[in-house]
Amino acid sequence: MREPWTFHGYRVERSEWPHHDALEISFFPMGEARAAGDSAATRFFLASFQPSNGFIHPCIEGLFAMPNIAIKRLIVFGDSLSDIGVKRKTVAGQFAALFGLMRTNQVNRFSDNRNWTDFIWEWAGGQPLITVDKPTSEAAATPHLRWSQNSNRASRTDNPLFYVNYAEGGAMGGSDRWGAGLGTFREQFDRYRADLRAYGPTPGNGLYLIWFGLNDLVTNGRDPADMKAVAQQMSQVCQEIIALDPNAYFLFGNLPNPQEAVRYLGQEATDKVLGFADGSFNFSHELAKEINEKFRSNPAHVVDIYTRMDHVCRNLNSYGFTKEKQPTGIEVRYGAPPRNQLAAYCTTTSDGAHPTEEVYKVIAQIWADEIRKHYDVGVLTPNTEARFTTKGSN
Repeated sequence: MREPWTFHGYRVERSEWPHHDALEISFFPMGEARAAGDSAATRFFLASFQPSNGFIHPCIEGLFAMPNIAIKRLIVFGDSLSDIGVKRKTVAGQFAALFGLMRTNQVNRFSDNRNWTDFIWEWAGGQPLITVDKPTSEAAATPHLRWSQNSNRASRTDNPLFYVNYAEGGAMGGSDRWGAGLGTFREQFDRYRADLRAYGPTPGNGLYLIWFGLNDLVTNGRDPADMKAVAQQMSQVCQEIIALDPNAYFLFGNLPNPQEAVRYLGQEATDKVLGFADGSFNFSHELAKEINEKFRSNPAHVVDIYTRMDHVCRNLNSYGFTKEKQPTGIEVRYGAPPRNQLAAYCTTTSDGAHPTEEVYKVIAQIWADEIRKHYDVGVLTPNTEARFTTKGSN
């Protein structure tokens, strides 16, 4: 008897042996046709194992390391921490910048130089999107701001990776509470859906990196006890993504501890900041529940930003960081080393709200560690720079 189901992106077939005391478990890459007599990509034999769907799935995961899934498309949705040039070009972004309500660098990132998505792209084999000067850098980013057949521009020719980043500063995961100048995950998805209809998805697997929540909680004042609604709405958008892209896989970033933010230095024990911390924890919990319940056929995982960045913040000296804002006037380096090493290792830019490039690099390493557990994205996996290192003992 054969009974197919899916497991971590593979079609799984089990063959019971004559005496029902052993199973042959075969794994075939999803979406690949298999002719009669073809061998499976990976085949395991489980001896002395009573057949039961209720036991096969967890035992496979516990006993065998599954081969990584090859990713051909990398899609980012998020807020200012992930934005590579969207917000600054909008009317709302231009208005906010004019009146000092937001601050980006010369190449439209909420950073002194690169953000974490730039690191992921480069570690995967992409050419730097911040290079030479402002016009060259903006031109390099343009093919990656909207999905098209040109979204593999500047990737490796021997293993092209399509990369697109819809993240927009001020965006929220939820769309049920309007906020002036704040976008939403759903709005980003709507733009992506329109682009997919115009150009169509390319073959292969797509990995979606999704990071929202702080604007819902901190900027738009959502009740910390109501972050479940944000997780549910994000999950719903992802189900709509799956309907368009059946070969979709997901990584969600949870929220860092707001008590560690420079902007709340000295306010860590106030009711407001404690409420933000509770909301961050609630969101992470509800997001994990949604993943466990709703992403059975299209695997999803949480990137634990909270735990690792909490460790970094408790061991700043070990990482070389200083908990303070950069001075104003720090300029984009376009590939050159920092002119001011002390400023480079401040924890936030001059706005007191966004990480510096060096902090973004650590965040990118946390994302990269989770990526390589499950996926092969270009040449990211063997890249030794793309690994988080624990330092300090606090």
